[in-house]
Amino acid sequence: GILSAGSILTSTIDKVVEQTVQLAIEQDAAIVAFNKATGASGQFDSQIRVLERSLFDSGVSSMEASQAFQDLFLSVSDFNTMSQDQQMILAETTAVLNELGVSSKDTAANIQLATKGLGMSVKQADQLVRGLKTFAQDIGVSTAQLSADFAKMGPMVAELGQDGVQAFKNLAKEAKVTGIDINR
Repeated sequence: GILSAGSILTSTIDKVVEQTVQLAIEQDAAIVAFNKATGASGQFDSQIRVLERSLFDSGVSSMEASQAFQDLFLSVSDFNTMSQDQQMILAETTAVLNELGVSSKDTAANIQLATKGLGMSVKQADQLVRGLKTFAQDIGVSTAQLSADFAKMGPMVAELGQDGVQAFKNLAKEAKVTGIDINR
């Protein structure tokens, strides 16, 4: 009895230690990949770790957390000058949408369009990219495709200013009804 309980406890402790070491290795690899791709050595290391831990239950891995930061860093021109809270909000949205099939590159491009092309705040940009998911579901199209189309049509959306988002949504609805590709 006691010997068996002791071996179970030892086995459990060994598994916890093994998983902790594996997590540390994965986080280190993700951070190294981010730093190599961006040259921002050390600037976002702790945020990448925090993001992965906070979204672990949503299925976000260390590499996915790193990728979200990387795409935001490379695509959103003001990302490195935003507050850490703003960076984390956008990274969380980007990582979660990536888990739902929306490319983190498309999300980052859409955030850049929203903040620079449409003059939105970080909060408004975050709401926009999250809203694209809801809108896609409402009209029965792929969230990934709708987000990619929005990113591709960014210059046209920006030309229309504040009316651009609604014009895009109207076009997406028509494309769904008619079956014609939105890009045509």
